[in-house]
Amino acid sequence: MTFYDVNKMEYKDYEKRVKDYKPYRGTTNAYPVGDRRYSARHFVMRDDSVVEVYYTGLPYKKEKEEKGEPIAPLLYIHPDNTVEFNRSSDVGFLSKLTGYWVRHDMKYGGTIVSNSQGIHPVFKGARYSLDTFTCLTPYEWHHPKVNRKKAKESIKKYDEFLKLHKVFIDPMSVEGFNGMFEDFHKEIGEQWENQHAWSINRFDKMVESKRYADAAVYLNVVDRGFWWIKYAVDRDIDNFKGYVCKFAQGSLKKVIYKYGGEHVFDYSEIPAGGHITSSKWKIRVTSNGQGVERL
Repeated sequence: MTFYDVNKMEYKDYEKRVKDYKPYRGTTNAYPVGDRRYSARHFVMRDDSVVEVYYTGLPYKKEKEEKGEPIAPLLYIHPDNTVEFNRSSDVGFLSKLTGYWVRHDMKYGGTIVSNSQGIHPVFKGARYSLDTFTCLTPYEWHHPKVNRKKAKESIKKYDEFLKLHKVFIDPMSVEGFNGMFEDFHKEIGEQWENQHAWSINRFDKMVESKRYADAAVYLNVVDRGFWWIKYAVDRDIDNFKGYVCKFAQGSLKKVIYKYGGEHVFDYSEIPAGGHITSSKWKIRVTSNGQGVERL
């Protein structure tokens, strides 16, 4: 969606709209961001003069408020003409509205904003100037590099799993795998099917309990997700077994590096505004020495 009706808006533009426009019918303080007919894109001027911008239908928003489940705004515009991002959905809308290029990029550790002057991470509580396109909240990038010695020590505990998982996988039947899936549902819940909910801690517990077949299949979720696994088991079980074992042997190290915490990395600190390159490992961001919540 191009959002042809939305332009970059600064704090003064919101103030002007409050003076020039009537609020939407059925509300006392909800005003259009762009064309009035697109009421889902609206803003609210709070009593403390902070602007809350939403991208959600007004009837649905009202319904959720009445249930005590208010919708969170996408962003806040402060009287000092700074923007504070609160959610990272609808990046096309956020880009048009703020003048920043807002995008999700896991190679930079999460959502970032950028322009010709550089790149900034987006995190909870950070304030970005709509005048100068700079981040006014202090922060530092921490760029990771694998420490081979630490990584080798970290991978040692999986030696027995790597040697024996195939022994347990090979004799399994379709019924055996389906029983395993049912056990996962009971133990973990439906979220075990979701690649994005994959947990290194759960995987480690399976390995420590010597549940090597379970661990090998659960490891595969991070690569393909449950529905591919289910389809593969039903379609060609021998091919599935081969893939599970191949992924464990060839990709476990990368998974451990990506999900296994920060202890296998050495970090180079790069100050705010400094040149930062992307990474296939997770880039950290701190503010005043504390970790931040990336969006």
